[in-house]
Amino acid sequence: MAAHNNTPSPAQMAILQRIQSDRIFMNNPVMLQGLGLAPIVVADTSCKNAVMLIAALALLLVPTRVLTVAVLTITGNRGHYVLYPFMAALIYVPAYLLLLEIFGTDLLLLGLYLPILVVDPLIISRNERTKLESATMALKQGLSTLMGASVVILLMGALREFLATGCLFEHQLYFGATNLLPLANQPSGGFILLGLICALWRYAAGVKKLHLTQEAVWK
Repeated sequence: MAAHNNTPSPAQMAILQRIQSDRIFMNNPVMLQGLGLAPIVVADTSCKNAVMLIAALALLLVPTRVLTVAVLTITGNRGHYVLYPFMAALIYVPAYLLLLEIFGTDLLLLGLYLPILVVDPLIISRNERTKLESATMALKQGLSTLMGASVVILLMGALREFLATGCLFEHQLYFGATNLLPLANQPSGGFILLGLICALWRYAAGVKKLHLTQEAVWK
């Protein structure tokens, strides 16, 4: 009996690569991989907080990934388990000073969830992988992860601010007698809202992946 050929076709490989590289929708780091949930659930309660979280993530994620890869290239990929959080901690100090200069005391609204980013999986998840990526790939993957997480952070911040206060960026949009969902700006409301959005997001992403996979099979 002839053995079945399980090697993916070029079309299937292209689809798998497309799914893997789509960090905005089909492989979003927050919605599909569950990274960075704590800051989003607790601190991401308004558009202002969302912008500050995105800025902090931008100053930490990409530099940490690129600089760590540069050091690991010199050390022969030794110490990757500890180097990612160590580098994030070093970068945090100047990043915090810059954020404080930009946002002032509003930065305190993020509370302890700003320094927690130093050990957040969004920043240091690469420490679990033994294969060393190139500096170019680190920059590319860092930026795509940042974009995917930023979409979710801004979406959650806007939804929670509107549902809890009827505002977006502190501008009144809803003038009803009662707010739509006062619980939205609380951690419990954040868990509920993120869970609902995550379920819908995963379903839509699953449908899209299935469609693309079936399309590749018939090519």
